[in-house]
Amino acid sequence: MTGEQPQGRAPWLLRVHGADRVQRVRAVNALVICYGTTVVALLSAPLLALIPGAGLAVSAIVVVTALLFLGVIALIRSGRVTLGLTIFFVVFLASFAVSIVVLRDARLTALYATAPVVVAGVTLPRRGVAAVTAAALVIGIGGTLLFPISDGSPIQSFEVVIAAVAIAAVDVVAALLGMWGQKQETLRADRSAREATDLAGRLALINAELERRVEERTEALQRALSQQETLVAELADLSLRDPLTGLYNRRHVEQEVPRLMAAAERYGTPISLALADLDHFKRINDLWSYSTGDEVLLRFTEILRETSRGTDLVARYGGEEFLLVMPQTTGEQAAVVCERLRRAVEAHRWDDIAPDLRLTVSVGVADAEGRTTLQALTAAADRAVHAAKRGGRNRVEVAPSEPVTALEA
Repeated sequence: MTGEQPQGRAPWLLRVHGADRVQRVRAVNALVICYGTTVVALLSAPLLALIPGAGLAVSAIVVVTALLFLGVIALIRSGRVTLGLTIFFVVFLASFAVSIVVLRDARLTALYATAPVVVAGVTLPRRGVAAVTAAALVIGIGGTLLFPISDGSPIQSFEVVIAAVAIAAVDVVAALLGMWGQKQETLRADRSAREATDLAGRLALINAELERRVEERTEALQRALSQQETLVAELADLSLRDPLTGLYNRRHVEQEVPRLMAAAERYGTPISLALADLDHFKRINDLWSYSTGDEVLLRFTEILRETSRGTDLVARYGGEEFLLVMPQTTGEQAAVVCERLRRAVEAHRWDDIAPDLRLTVSVGVADAEGRTTLQALTAAADRAVHAAKRGGRNRVEVAPSEPVTALEA
């Protein structure tokens, strides 16, 4: 991936912008070689000027080459590595070719051409090294063919020494600086890798902490939702129960009994309903107190639960009216259950609540035979209660079944 890469603590002169890791390694090598080659070239220019004949021309070529290398350095540092290296080797090889042409002498070409090949080895990929090597061979072979040694004049020893020292210095500096640059880049890469590892470790710890917190928050939310559901269910149940006795209230009766009646009709089973009204309950409140009346209602609730069956629906229908719904029960069977309730109330000792207190109950029973709605069933039971009241109270009256019409049959 290309783009701006972190430079870490790389020296300012070796910072390369906008290059990937591979390009940056080559760019750093090229920079250290360009710096070293430029310095060596500028220092060797006076020595090259001492060569008789074309020494000044060669010195001028070296100085121009060094100045062009400064432009190459600027290109490489700005991130245009490929362009900078291309210009670098073009100038490098061209300077040798121009030197051969100016001197009209190719005797030292093989010695000169080694420098770009050495530099290419630490700055270019294999194809680039091959191209530079091929170019150096072409310059050497072409220069030898164009300017053969025909006058028989020998090469002066100081020429070889000066050229060898200059070229050797370039080669050694290039190799040493290339290795140093490689080492610096390797160290920078190692630091970056360690920093990346440390960062990854910190990120892993942060992610683990975030996951732990999310898990805790999720568990807390689930507990809150569970508590909310429980509270909603309890609230819904409370809305269907009488706050004093804890029995179901009229709202629950109106919701549940139609369902029970529909099921009884669907499966052809009987269902009965009884209304129990405490006799002279208002007199209890008047003679004693409302708290005494509440205690009587609670005691009656206990008796009602004890004498009813587990399948029966027991509810407080009004002030002193209680409702008993008995699935799979005929009117006669329901009357037996209600008679057991009546006797239990009559026989109970109420004087522990208030002195000389006695209590009886009147019960009206109606079955669903010919009655298809809750209103019809409760109305029939209510009429039976009134009949029990008129008959002297402390009685169980069963409402006669309604005739079934032909359509209903």
